[in-house]
Amino acid sequence: KFGPSVMTTAVSDDGNLIAMAGQASKIHVYDSRAGKLLDDLSGHKGLISGVAFRRNSHELFSGCFDRTGKVWNLDEMAYVESLFGHYSEITSMDAMHGERALSCGMDRTVRLWKIPEETQLVFRGHHAAYVFLPGNCISGHAQSACSALSLWS
Repeated sequence: KFGPSVMTTAVSDDGNLIAMAGQASKIHVYDSRAGKLLDDLSGHKGLISGVAFRRNSHELFSGCFDRTGKVWNLDEMAYVESLFGHYSEITSMDAMHGERALSCGMDRTVRLWKIPEETQLVFRGHHAAYVFLPGNCISGHAQSACSALSLWS
């Protein structure tokens, strides 16, 4: 149904919810047991590049080319808050233990969001944007011949 417009997906730890997003600037939330659409969440103003469920919960983090991250409560199908700080497109979003999210951006930063404290730690890269790999964060420069690569695990 969504074809090439889906850029990112996530499944809740209990397997009950599936979040899909991409070019339509909406997050489509499905009930995996019933196979039906529960809601379309609006709030971003661009391509949604990453969605990730907080572990053992139905809290969802999303990142977008509009430079914002967002927090959603999918038990209530409600927007919770926005995460501001990136100066360029967010390229990936991931969830960590507790109420923490991790985002990578074209501004060459990785940001660790501490949601309850409403703070963030900023890790600056060399010459590149970041891309997430399962369990790691990798940075590399795709548009020059610098041949530099950094990996955090």
